[in-house]
Amino acid sequence: MRVIESFFSKKQLNDNIKGSYTEGLADPFVYRFDGDYYLFFTANKGLKAFKTHDLVHFEEVDNGVNNVGYVAEDEKLVAAYAPECIHFNGYFYIITSIGGNGHYILKSSSIIGPYVFITDNIHESIDGSFFVDNDDEIYVTRASETGIAVNKLNSDFKSFKENERCEVDSVTYKEARTFRWTEGPYILKRKNLYFLTYTGTHFLSDAYRVNYAVGDSVFSPDSFKFKDTILLSLTDDFYGLGHSATFLAPNLDSYYLCYHDMNPNGVRTINFSRLMFAGKNMLANDVNNDLHPNIELADFETRKLSELSFKNEGYFYLNSFSKGYTFEVTYYNENEPVYFGYKDEKNKFYARTAANLVEIHSVIDGVDEIIFEKKFKYDYLKNSLKTLRIQAKNEHINLYFNNIELASNLWVKNSVSGDVGFTKNFDLSYFAISKYSFGNSDNEEIKFIDKIFASNFDLDSKISQEFDQDFIVVNHENKPKYFLYVREEGEYHLDVNFVNKFESPFTINVRANENIFTSKIELDDSDETHHVNDVYLKKGINEIEFSTDTEFCFNYFKFSKIWGFCSDFEEKLTENSEKLHHFGRPVFTNGGLYFDNDRNFTRSKDVYFDFTASVEMTVRGNPDFFSGDVAGLVVLNNKYGKKNAFEQTYSLDGLFFGYNAKSINIIDVDFDKTKVLKEEEFSGSNHKKLSVKKVKNKVEFYIDDQLYYTHKIKDGNIRGHVGVYNVHTSVYFKNLSIRRN
Repeated sequence: MRVIESFFSKKQLNDNIKGSYTEGLADPFVYRFDGDYYLFFTANKGLKAFKTHDLVHFEEVDNGVNNVGYVAEDEKLVAAYAPECIHFNGYFYIITSIGGNGHYILKSSSIIGPYVFITDNIHESIDGSFFVDNDDEIYVTRASETGIAVNKLNSDFKSFKENERCEVDSVTYKEARTFRWTEGPYILKRKNLYFLTYTGTHFLSDAYRVNYAVGDSVFSPDSFKFKDTILLSLTDDFYGLGHSATFLAPNLDSYYLCYHDMNPNGVRTINFSRLMFAGKNMLANDVNNDLHPNIELADFETRKLSELSFKNEGYFYLNSFSKGYTFEVTYYNENEPVYFGYKDEKNKFYARTAANLVEIHSVIDGVDEIIFEKKFKYDYLKNSLKTLRIQAKNEHINLYFNNIELASNLWVKNSVSGDVGFTKNFDLSYFAISKYSFGNSDNEEIKFIDKIFASNFDLDSKISQEFDQDFIVVNHENKPKYFLYVREEGEYHLDVNFVNKFESPFTINVRANENIFTSKIELDDSDETHHVNDVYLKKGINEIEFSTDTEFCFNYFKFSKIWGFCSDFEEKLTENSEKLHHFGRPVFTNGGLYFDNDRNFTRSKDVYFDFTASVEMTVRGNPDFFSGDVAGLVVLNNKYGKKNAFEQTYSLDGLFFGYNAKSINIIDVDFDKTKVLKEEEFSGSNHKKLSVKKVKNKVEFYIDDQLYYTHKIKDGNIRGHVGVYNVHTSVYFKNLSIRRN
């Protein structure tokens, strides 16, 4: 059984950062360099930074020139928005938007400054973020009204590249947008895929959130495809999550997301959540303010060669991680080999770097062969600090130089197991090694989230399939096992998203700790989310294992707490109902529940799975409607941004069925990723009865008891609240009915 020795909370994290609760830590950015981490954020005056090694204990930086805690002080630096840092060719660069009026770039020879301006205003909106790819191009992503945009930057960091028309060479990602305003971009390249996180709506909204998109190139408007929302919390004590950036964890294999949340006093504080990956899919593991598993450090780290073992005229870490490992080294000199997979002088690997060159050599039985070579367009400064990170597993390696992914899953002729070491002349600054590689730390992590990727199974599972895939196969050989943490003891719904690759029906066995449940699942010709069973989970760590006597395939499972017994009810929509929760300004009249303009939501306190819901409604007047001005019935709702004044109709999730004086609408509502399933011009009486019937994944919509539309849920809510919703439409609702099927 997995054991967690201790936890940290958002409060503990912010307690360790001076000024967190007064000046705040808006727009946080964390940069890893030479084994340490540096936190930058929006400050009232100047550019400030903190340093930490373990991501828990922070100290103000001190460069001996600026006041303590500052990396730059200049009269122009007032409200310098969202500063972000990068190390490139021996220098450090910060991009920031002063007062939200275009970008400026500053430069220093030290990460802690002092930084000086090297540009005037180069414009291009706000929230600039650097990214350097293995094509030697330097990119800056930024905010815009129409989606995240990206420009190419010249290598002197002083200006953007221009196209043949002498215009800034720029593209805007079509799918990386959140309605009218999108900001806070960051690109992480991982295994040849580009993961773009970005923030949307408005920082004053409780529904401020982080989405992500995945692409296979940087400079193409069609590359990045929206995948999901990874940060969204609507509780009264944890909301307004946004402006995220990604950074490498101390274990050298996993990644963390840093972001801010909004406090009632208007001050934004910082949060860290662990990211999890499965192919092109990504989620944040522990998005909350009170319980995070302790951050895992590397298995060994040092800044002194003398702390390594001396053999064969060199210094070595005697590596016992035969199944895979990751090491990182920062150093000054050139042409000195970095050994890994070292067995003896005639059987080893080594990396060599010089001016504009990175090489990987394989030595087998004394024969030296170059197996990878990268020549940069520019020469790296001699004696500048460089960072080399290599992940090794069986006969494959991933190679990173100065945080640039140069090679992913590079095949080599023999096993990379062996020691890691250096010559006596090696000018070491920092060395660390971890037992994790190729993302398998995601498998070992306890899951603190209600959605778990199938390929994030525990490494002790009886399974032959590789991890970090989009899905896994369960059969008589593969029995994936997962460890998850829940805060409350009780019964939980267990839902699984199956991939239709094999014959159905099939059986699925679920072991929840010591209890075993068996269910039979039948799929149609598409992938589907199914309720498998209800399982009992204890407070703390639980073990879930899947098995079968047949064969099936799935890509994730979800669990949700069962809160009491949901019941049928007939409700005339009165003020005294104990089964309904009202948001907004409802008016209770003899003609029914009346919503006059603005945005209002009344929904059931219970959560329903299979049900038939209906309501009678009358729309009044014939105003000049906007497309989002509607009223109607909402089912399968789980989230509602009641403080979100910026998206109106799209401030919730679920299925919406309603109308206004111009059209009838069925909408799959999911905040900024809302999809219209059916829309027709309105005709007939303004008074209608709307009904929704759900059985498993099939949802039927009725108007005046006549079937109007049928929808199949493939990947979305399969249970939720039922209610009535109104946005800028004068309407009466009465006789709300919910019956379980």
